[in-house]
Amino acid sequence: MGTNGARLLGILLAVPLCLANAGAAPDQARAPAAPSVTYYPANHADPLPGVLVLGGAEGGDAWATVVAKRLSAHGYAAIAKAYFKSPGLDAELQQIPLERLQAGIDELASDPRVDHERLAVLGFSKGAEAALLLASADPRIKAVVAGSPSDVVWQGISRTSAAVRSSWTQAGRPLPFVPFAPCPDCRSLGALYENSRADDEAVAAAAIPIERAHGPILLIASGSDAVWPSRTMADALQARLARRGFGYPVTMLRYPDGGHFTLGPLAPEQAAEDAAFGGGTTAGIVAARQDSWPKVVAFLDRALGVR
Repeated sequence: MGTNGARLLGILLAVPLCLANAGAAPDQARAPAAPSVTYYPANHADPLPGVLVLGGAEGGDAWATVVAKRLSAHGYAAIAKAYFKSPGLDAELQQIPLERLQAGIDELASDPRVDHERLAVLGFSKGAEAALLLASADPRIKAVVAGSPSDVVWQGISRTSAAVRSSWTQAGRPLPFVPFAPCPDCRSLGALYENSRADDEAVAAAAIPIERAHGPILLIASGSDAVWPSRTMADALQARLARRGFGYPVTMLRYPDGGHFTLGPLAPEQAAEDAAFGGGTTAGIVAARQDSWPKVVAFLDRALGVR
């Protein structure tokens, strides 16, 4: 996670802390999706439950690969899916087609070794934003794990352009999003996101309709998240589900000192680096990862009927 934290920092520090509302530029041509890699248990009996794994704004599939391999050791067929910043894909996280990520669910559903009735998606940070969107749109997804999630679609992230664009598209159209608000006094990403959430109208328009999901939800968040307010946004997701009478269990894991990196491979030697960027404390991050991973596996086991 330390390496991912460094890569994430390099990307996100390119987001200006004071932004003008530039007009949206035309959508770029889309390259074909990069091939996915599916990891299977060493010894298994078909059919297997399947999980699509999505990393965050660091791009590529390095984080997702480590998590997918860990899930395969617990009896899952797990796909590590890159959706940008990978060969053949967009270099920046702007207007990424959700269909590109949904292709991972298509692959699992068509895999003869996988039970297409037992599919889930697990995402972290921007990958959690995407995971919640996918679960809201695809009834094949029967469970979702969202680490450091968002309750809304956010403006995309670009190092090279001031154009204000959505992070995601669906059926060729940009999804409504919360733009980054001008914030000359912001000195951190967390402050930028907090300031931008003050636009109630944009937040309402960009809300992820997670009440349309077709299975239980696990949310993992921290009040000390310095990248974006994951605790606030997880609470908003939980409240939205309660208001809409959501018919499936919703589980919340809160780690006060876990910062942004509460979910993922345990690497104690990198926790200090992750705390310096993502908030929380070194001990808090280690404790959060130690506690959250077995609970993620137990949640998926219950949701997908694994014995």
